[in-house]
Amino acid sequence: MSPIMQQFREIETCIECSAYKHIQIPEVFYYAQKAVLHPTGPLFDQESQTLKPRCVRALKRIFILCDHDRDGALSDAELNDFQVKCFNAPLQPSEIVGVKRVVQDKMVEGVNERGLTLTGFLFLHALFIEKGRLETTWTVLRKFGYNNDIKLSDDLIPHSSVKRAPDQSVELTNEAIEYLRGIYELFDGDLDNNLRPVEVEDVFSTAPDSPWNDVPYKDAAEKTALGGLSLDAFLSEWALMTLLDPARSLENLIYIGYPGDPSSAIRVTKRRRLDRKKQQSERNVFQCFVFGPANAGKSVLINSFLGRPYSDTYSPTIDDRYAVNVVELPG
Repeated sequence: MSPIMQQFREIETCIECSAYKHIQIPEVFYYAQKAVLHPTGPLFDQESQTLKPRCVRALKRIFILCDHDRDGALSDAELNDFQVKCFNAPLQPSEIVGVKRVVQDKMVEGVNERGLTLTGFLFLHALFIEKGRLETTWTVLRKFGYNNDIKLSDDLIPHSSVKRAPDQSVELTNEAIEYLRGIYELFDGDLDNNLRPVEVEDVFSTAPDSPWNDVPYKDAAEKTALGGLSLDAFLSEWALMTLLDPARSLENLIYIGYPGDPSSAIRVTKRRRLDRKKQQSERNVFQCFVFGPANAGKSVLINSFLGRPYSDTYSPTIDDRYAVNVVELPG
């Protein structure tokens, strides 16, 4: 059976069995059940023999959550806490030494003087999977709320907090904005108020994917001269995502490590008819629509709003387009 599995990497299990001769019947049902409960596909690429990107992102988030002192390594105490959380059993000191020795023998950078590094943590899970112990990695993922698609389960996202009437909108709270300011400063390593594209990707490296790679968020904010995002542009992108898709905004806040109750990160604005009645509004984000015939200059107006230069070249806009920026109020 082994040559078949070596030739066709997509085959996870190959068993010679016979219902007539009662050969390995229990094994067939065991592996069938295992394939459903602990599938290989979402975790491991059989062709390249590596963890899949989404699995790496999820495990990186779990590692960061367990690295309580944020020193980039899991100490013996942190490893033990992780073990208890996931498997309800502590590790003996000798077992911790053994785990680190296995990693260090295969990958020197997997362990340092502070403990098990992210590289070592990922190596361990790849090793578990290669040895057929997929239930270990799946147990870890499920303990931290992941489903079979390696995304957070819906019950972890407080959808009820984003319910609103048609004339209401959703905004980030001051608490969430302050947290995002801290995230920006953390990832803007050279402190030049320019979050480069690679740094934006790093912000979302613990999410299944970067939410700003596609429309309507791609190119929706003003870029710096170096092609990155200023702090205002970074917060503007978050404001746009919260306005258009509050649940996704909450989900990504959780992915990047928002420490508080997710429902405290957003607020639903008052109904617009109440604002009209009082002739004032507490909203911080306003959605405006631009209408006009073809070649009227709608895109020029939006580009100007984002600080982009005027172009004589006419390029018709086929799909909806969004732009978001900070506006200074007079007075």
